[in-house]
Amino acid sequence: MGLMDEFAGNEADGLLEWAQELGVKVDIRQIDRYPTSASVLSEYQQDPPVITVYRYKPWEEWLQTICEQNLRFFAPWYLIPLAMELYRHLEIHDLYRVEFPWYDLVGRLQFKSLDRRAEVFTQRILDIPLPLNKFWDVVHAALRPATGE
Repeated sequence: MGLMDEFAGNEADGLLEWAQELGVKVDIRQIDRYPTSASVLSEYQQDPPVITVYRYKPWEEWLQTICEQNLRFFAPWYLIPLAMELYRHLEIHDLYRVEFPWYDLVGRLQFKSLDRRAEVFTQRILDIPLPLNKFWDVVHAALRPATGE
């Protein structure tokens, strides 16, 4: 049984328990303001290992709606950044790495970046049927400053 098979289907509780088994502290913080960038939805600290997920109260319902409408993902939205940060921990500590090579239409190997591998891991581990870029594109667009055009 593979690492991802052991977790599959457990969702929130399983993800938190898994992090605890790996010795990773998970800190989920409620914030009363709007975020300033998508990169502040979560962060990973390597030593000691800590994953911090920021739940911005003004955005809670909106982020959940994006997940449900754009990804068909009905578990809590913050599991997405939590799973992505957990993947960073796994790869940095050589515990797991997405290793299935996929190629684009012109034959270039995909998943070269840690972020992309974390997205693939998250999509598979949380059984999200649609690509995560459908979530991140909306979040990034909402945080992009207005150009005045």
